[in-house]
Amino acid sequence: MTPIELTLHNFCQYADYTLTFRTGTTGICGPNGKGKTNLSFVAVFFWLTGVLEKDTKEDYVRWGTTEGWVSGKFLEGDIEYTLKRNLHNSGAILSWIDPVTKKKESEKGITKIDLLMRDILKASPDVILATRFCSQTGLLDILNMTDQVRLAYFQKVTKAMVAEKIRALLQVQIGKLPVYVDQSADITALQTKMTALDTALASDRQAMADLPSDLTEDGLLRERGVISVRLSASSAEAVEGQVKTLSGKETDILEQLTSAENSLGASNSETDMLQANVPTTVENEAHNAFLYTQETSQSIESLKKKLSVFQIVPESP
Repeated sequence: MTPIELTLHNFCQYADYTLTFRTGTTGICGPNGKGKTNLSFVAVFFWLTGVLEKDTKEDYVRWGTTEGWVSGKFLEGDIEYTLKRNLHNSGAILSWIDPVTKKKESEKGITKIDLLMRDILKASPDVILATRFCSQTGLLDILNMTDQVRLAYFQKVTKAMVAEKIRALLQVQIGKLPVYVDQSADITALQTKMTALDTALASDRQAMADLPSDLTEDGLLRERGVISVRLSASSAEAVEGQVKTLSGKETDILEQLTSAENSLGASNSETDMLQANVPTTVENEAHNAFLYTQETSQSIESLKKKLSVFQIVPESP
């Protein structure tokens, strides 16, 4: 921002005065009490920020008058702005020429004007006051102040305390966030396993799709509707083991049946018991064994019929 000129109307002891800012350093000279501070500090600070360090705005209106204002022009980039602030009320207006449309634009809302000026000045009023303005003894105060006061001064200038408050608030919110255990390694392992399973599934599906053609080519479809099932070597071995187990059970049952029949024949030779028409314990056991073996034989025959329609064809290694 580059100031161009500042005009005071009924501001303190100034009825109407215009100060033109020239290139370089502008110096204001005059006897004590003539208004050097009111011009270079109070009026300029009020013009830029809308803030008066002491008293109210009405107190700065020139005696004997009812209205007063401060107006000035400044350059920001390639745009020339005009800012006017009233002392007798809260009125203010910021105007400029739009570089694109070449039309005059303006803003009258005091809050929006203050926000625009903060954006232009890149600082808040308190930071501007602490860094851009200094009283006659201010420079000595900065040099001679104690470490504690100097620390507070630089904290104010750099907004360190505000930044610390924001950091503390953010830390509280971050502390409320849930903490999740890193499971990236487990996810990677599962993805690898899923890929392997997908590959195996695709291979199995292809094998199932090729099964009918394989059976036809191998001449395994025989008469009587025999169903051929292609199994792996381990699966074929397991099926054969089950068949052997059933055969063994069948043999045991046949042996039990023979034993029961023999027992039944032996019990028939005991004529004295037959004449009494009283069944013996041996007869009961033999009869029960006969019924059991008969039912079991029927179950085995049914299983054999079911197995007979399968032709086990072990898969070539």
